[in-house]
Amino acid sequence: VATSMLRSVAGALLDPSREVRGAAAGCFASFARRNAPQDLTKVIFERLLKSEQEFRTDDAQRNSYRVSLARALWEVCRRCDDSMLETELKAAIAAKAFGLRYSSEQEVKTGWESLWTELCPSTSGGVARHCAEICAELAASFAESVSRADKVDTAKAVSALSAQLEKVEPKRDWSKEEAVKALHAAVKAAVQTLPTFDGSGMLVKALADLVAVMHRRKRGEASDSAIPTEASLG
Repeated sequence: VATSMLRSVAGALLDPSREVRGAAAGCFASFARRNAPQDLTKVIFERLLKSEQEFRTDDAQRNSYRVSLARALWEVCRRCDDSMLETELKAAIAAKAFGLRYSSEQEVKTGWESLWTELCPSTSGGVARHCAEICAELAASFAESVSRADKVDTAKAVSALSAQLEKVEPKRDWSKEEAVKALHAAVKAAVQTLPTFDGSGMLVKALADLVAVMHRRKRGEASDSAIPTEASLG
């Protein structure tokens, strides 16, 4: 019964009214405490995180949804005890937050920046911890979104991610990380398939930034190991 109620209340977390969202969040947290953490994870994935594709062709509706979603997840993270939030759920929310921090829509950007800070007080620490999930989220955004504006914003996030990967200690060979390789493939496909448009230069920059960090030469390595190939650049 508690899980059923949790599903029912989840939708109210996206209500445009701040008062309704607040009441729903308190109710949601109360029901969450009566469920196993894995049930809470399942409901949030199904009822909140996976609903964005309903608005994939309408930029205005999608941005409005993202603003509401950020507020809803903020309430969940603030009101639910840390022990109730599974690692998988935290990683998924952090991954979405990282990318949407670079939205060109200020209200979307602000909401998800706050959520990212709530989950990851240190940007470098958050990237190191959730790198695979962030790469997967950004790759999915390139593959699933039909919005060019969305792709430009995602490209900005990829460039920012590349800068953070460069700082991770100890140094890692990102060219061997499956999640990074999948992200590289997604960015490369977007660059190759999209016609030139206002903002497409950001996609090319994102590809170049990611290739650079994937092929960064480590001290003592042969110099040709750091040279990006034509294939990797597209």
